[in-house]
Amino acid sequence: MSGCTPTRNQKMMVRRAPSDRSVDELLKLIRFVERVSTKLHSLPSEDAIYQTVCDEFGRSGRYSASIVRLTEDGTKLEIAATSHPPKIVEKAEKLTGLTLPDHKLDLSRSTVYRRVLETGESTYTAVEEIIRELFPGPAAPMIAKTLGYRGETTILTPIRTQDKVIAVLGVSAPKLAEEFIPTVETLAHHISNALHEVRERKLHEQTERALFEQQRELTTRTRTIESILHSFDLDQRLETILEETTSFLKVEMGGVYLREGKDEFVLRKWRGIADDVRARISTLAPGEFPLLKNHNEPLVAHERLSEAGAIPDFMKAAGIQALGSFPLTVEKEGGTELIGVLLIACHRYEALNEVEVRSLRGMGEYLALAIDHAYQFQHATERLIRLEILREIDRAIISRLSIEGITEIVLKHIPPKLGADAAAISLFNGERIRVQAMRLPNGTIVHEKAFELSESFLRWFVKRQEPVIIPDLSQDPRAQLNQELIRKYGLVSYLGVPLVADGETIGILHITTIKPTQFSPEDVDFFETLAGQAAIAIKSSRMFAAIEEAEKRYQGIFENAAEGIYQATHDGKLLLANPAMAQTLGYDSPQEFIDSVKNTRELYVYPARQRQFLRELKENEVVTDFETPLRRREGEKVWVSKSARLIKDSHGRVLYYVVICEDITHRRKMEALRVEKETAEAANQAKSQFLMNMSHELRTPLNAIIGFSQVLQDEYFGALTDKQAEYMNDILESGKHLLSLINDILDLSKIEAERMELEPLPVMIKELLEGSLVLIREKARAHGISLALNISAELDDLVVTADARKLKQVMLNLLSNAAKFTPDGGAITVEASKQEEELLISVSDTGIGIAPEDQARIFDEFYQAGKKEGKPPGTGLGLAISKRIVEMHGGMIGVESEGLGKGSHFYFTLPLYLKEGWRFPSPETVAFLERLEGAIERARRYGGVFTICQLRGAPGALSGREQLLKDLAKKESRRYDFCGLDAEGNVCLIFPEIGREQAKIASDRILSKMKKLVTDTELHWLKAAFPTDGETVEELMDSLGKQAETL
Repeated sequence: MSGCTPTRNQKMMVRRAPSDRSVDELLKLIRFVERVSTKLHSLPSEDAIYQTVCDEFGRSGRYSASIVRLTEDGTKLEIAATSHPPKIVEKAEKLTGLTLPDHKLDLSRSTVYRRVLETGESTYTAVEEIIRELFPGPAAPMIAKTLGYRGETTILTPIRTQDKVIAVLGVSAPKLAEEFIPTVETLAHHISNALHEVRERKLHEQTERALFEQQRELTTRTRTIESILHSFDLDQRLETILEETTSFLKVEMGGVYLREGKDEFVLRKWRGIADDVRARISTLAPGEFPLLKNHNEPLVAHERLSEAGAIPDFMKAAGIQALGSFPLTVEKEGGTELIGVLLIACHRYEALNEVEVRSLRGMGEYLALAIDHAYQFQHATERLIRLEILREIDRAIISRLSIEGITEIVLKHIPPKLGADAAAISLFNGERIRVQAMRLPNGTIVHEKAFELSESFLRWFVKRQEPVIIPDLSQDPRAQLNQELIRKYGLVSYLGVPLVADGETIGILHITTIKPTQFSPEDVDFFETLAGQAAIAIKSSRMFAAIEEAEKRYQGIFENAAEGIYQATHDGKLLLANPAMAQTLGYDSPQEFIDSVKNTRELYVYPARQRQFLRELKENEVVTDFETPLRRREGEKVWVSKSARLIKDSHGRVLYYVVICEDITHRRKMEALRVEKETAEAANQAKSQFLMNMSHELRTPLNAIIGFSQVLQDEYFGALTDKQAEYMNDILESGKHLLSLINDILDLSKIEAERMELEPLPVMIKELLEGSLVLIREKARAHGISLALNISAELDDLVVTADARKLKQVMLNLLSNAAKFTPDGGAITVEASKQEEELLISVSDTGIGIAPEDQARIFDEFYQAGKKEGKPPGTGLGLAISKRIVEMHGGMIGVESEGLGKGSHFYFTLPLYLKEGWRFPSPETVAFLERLEGAIERARRYGGVFTICQLRGAPGALSGREQLLKDLAKKESRRYDFCGLDAEGNVCLIFPEIGREQAKIASDRILSKMKKLVTDTELHWLKAAFPTDGETVEELMDSLGKQAETL
């Protein structure tokens, strides 16, 4: 064996010819390297490759291996992987106090590794030498002992990528020969190839990722631009920008600042920013933006919450770990102009990576242009708004609006976006000034004192006639607003502009804002123009108002006449008409009527009637009560009674004629309706009498059928078979059902024929209700329907005056219906309580309910709702009869239901105590009130205004004189809608379409004539006008009764 003397830094091993044993060992190593090499391909990363190599060496039991690599800066060595088991490594770390994976060796202190790295050649040395180099000092022997290195040798081979040595593979064994170096170099070559594959794969993935991000950026940019172009509204565009950018970047927060003035940026739109953060950054100067130092470059910061840096502490308190400021600039003639800043923030530390920032920067130019274009559009829109406001005021001047109308137009048409959050107009009245109207920031118009102006301030406006600007109202005593308004709406800045017309200051236009505002010269110019136009409109309105007031003094009677009046020449040209005339013929104004009708013959339905009218007028110079139909503007026919007189000049020449027209269409309709009503009443009376007669005739044989059926059913004449008993029961039940229907019809007939009378007696309510429930208890039990009676304790011994039999009939109708329409297993509840001076009784069920459209007609005769298959049909009279009975007791009945399937709640009231002298109304009185109610309903439908009058005398003095009164009413008032006698013999009249004063004139004429004919009693009128004295029959009659108490 030959050798060499070992040096101090390196041991040179003696080379000798390989023995058979060495050759065998070499072959094993070659096969081992080949096996390891096959496992290196397709590994995901550099660390995985290193660890796989070392793990395989560790499992071999023959060799140990380690890989040491250069750090990123190329100045140090670190252990990338080792084949030693973790327990051995931990033991070595405990002995030395080192953490081996984190241990780094300065390359300048290395000899062996540095030579391999610099020369790129393999070397062969002792393990102890390597350990001493990696771990200088006392730690080396301990590590060598712990790791089991004793007399072993190591082959160090460089690992290359792209012809650059990046790491060193060390393979150690007890008897490792120098001839093993090529095999280890082969393994190093395979490792290099595997690393190359990993890097190629990563490069491919990065390329694909970059292409994806570019495509994503392009898609987002296209979508954003398309979305932005959908609207020119600035706020909408800003909203779209924030929505798209935050979605693209996958961040939670974003905001857009826009420049306002030279040195201020305002947060115009935001998304996801907490209120406390937004309060701190709502308004910023250019130098105050987080991160933004250069207006042309975006800046991004990533900081952990515990780190100190560029992200403000209040943002970190909100969880923000990534923050970016992106300037929005556009190219203008003077150069690049910063118009805004896009602020992006995120809770994720890794947000806003380099690719995303680059993409957003590329989009910035388009976003800035979109915002700038919207700005320009907004400014153009504001100019159009200003022009439109001025045009509206011009229209006000032309339309001769009132001062109130003009001020309302001016105030409503000044939008807040023009710098007027609130606005007001004050007008001088002599030497005094008052606020005419004020528009508050919420848009409400108020007419109240809101300004206190100092005398010097007023003199300025009157004499100097120049605008005044006050930056802060709370600090300037010249114009103090109502302090409550200042506090409530936060009004700050003020602009006052005098209203000047023909050199005279007639008022002041006040403009206020809710934030400090510097009014631009353009704003002041506009408001001065606006004030000038408003002043002209107001002065013109005052002039027109003075002229109109003078005309009103001379035309009051003409304009306010209830009858239509017009003037026309003999050849048919209209000269003048009053509003009543225009309204009668369907025109909105007299002028429209005059302009639309070229010749009066156009008004006549029958031209022959015009010729007859003019002929009588020419012959007699006066025409009275000339009835003829005229044609309304819509083509409808209206009947009028015309009275006319010729007007001549001093020479006897005809100038024109004046016609007074009274609309008698309603009277003619009422006369026709009265005839129809009387005919219908006669037919109804005949029907009721027929039904009564038939009911009596039917009951006789029906009672026989029921009686003999009961005898046969009781088997007095022998036993019945089951089938005979079944049929006999059907006959008996059908007979009883038919008898019940006949009784209902008979009751209704009696009511309609005014023959049903009540028998008032003391009735104990509790016994009445308990007895009523007994009548349906068996049926309820058969169907599993629960019955409940709830009576308040105060009603246990309550006794009222009523017809007990009729009330029980009402209860039976309500309970039978409830049982009929309540499904098996349902519930019926009867309740009674005291409501002031009335008794309230109700029947509730959980049945099929009543549809809303049926509830309004449920008490009509023969009307049936809630029909259900399998339920026995009825006449539809039960509820109608119940309603009549309750009303005859002085009460009312009603129903409530939330709809089908939600049950029903029927209720009725009865008076608890009868007033002294009160008695149940007679059938005649009930019938009279029903006719009166129908007449009032017709009058309300046709006219909307009417007066009901009652002529009173001694009891019975007017009986039989109804026709006399009708004739007088027709002659004196020309139209009335109702005339009838009540049960006390008092005469009632309804005058449609006229109020109390006009009715007084007509009724006084009738009264004077009646007093001449009826001399045996003192007569007087009582009057009640709809709707001022009441809207129902009861209210109007009560109003008449109160008048009687004062007479």
